[in-house]
Amino acid sequence: MTLKQIFEHEDLSALLFNACTPGTLCSIRCLCKKYRPFLERSFNTKFNIQSRLLRFFTSPDAFHAMQRDTLTLISGSFALQFFAGILYPDSDLDLYVEHLFAQQVVDFLLTDGYGFQPTAAQLGLQETLKVTQFASPEPYGTSDIEGIGGVLTFKKDNGRTVQLIVTCQGKTAIEVILNFHSTVVMNFIAWDLACSLYPAATFERNMSLACRVTPESHPIDSLMKYRRRGWNVILPEENTSSDLQSLLVSPFGRDNL
Repeated sequence: MTLKQIFEHEDLSALLFNACTPGTLCSIRCLCKKYRPFLERSFNTKFNIQSRLLRFFTSPDAFHAMQRDTLTLISGSFALQFFAGILYPDSDLDLYVEHLFAQQVVDFLLTDGYGFQPTAAQLGLQETLKVTQFASPEPYGTSDIEGIGGVLTFKKDNGRTVQLIVTCQGKTAIEVILNFHSTVVMNFIAWDLACSLYPAATFERNMSLACRVTPESHPIDSLMKYRRRGWNVILPEENTSSDLQSLLVSPFGRDNL
């Protein structure tokens, strides 16, 4: 069977492309123009954001419109799963928004059937939102991430969970994402694009560099979670020059870790 015949066979090509990393798919896409239609079919299936959002929202298009109007970014494990082409069935959805637009996002979630689930330290919904407006840019709670004004949890009757991470004054959503604990989760999805800051290290080499200077500052539980999921998480104190070189060099240029 020729390569063209494999590509033309819907089931065989699906098996082949599902086993490919994003970088491999991009390489095949550049191989020959005549193979591109088969790759497009795979891309449209593997990287279908609409089907993933349908797990959380009645109308993905309405969600995208809200994203556009509020500059909301999707990040966390949802964005990681999107790029990796995998699915963690019980994972939640993390939304990052500037405090000026938080009320609009909350209104959208409530309209779509979500209910606010306060923690023991939180009061009502409006009181919690008000607190975020005056929050300090210092690390939030136990997350050790700067720029977060508050985290609000919303749940649906079907068990789906959305976490709304609201920035404090003067901070943007992307600034918070750049303060994450490690490079594996430095991916985000806007209303019109998806971006992975370290694609070769994360998805081709399954490596992640922890971004805390001292061992005491590492969020160990979060780092170990991604080790259990198959990523080689390298702590700064574990780094050697060869470790860093393997992360920096990528088959698609430089990954600029």
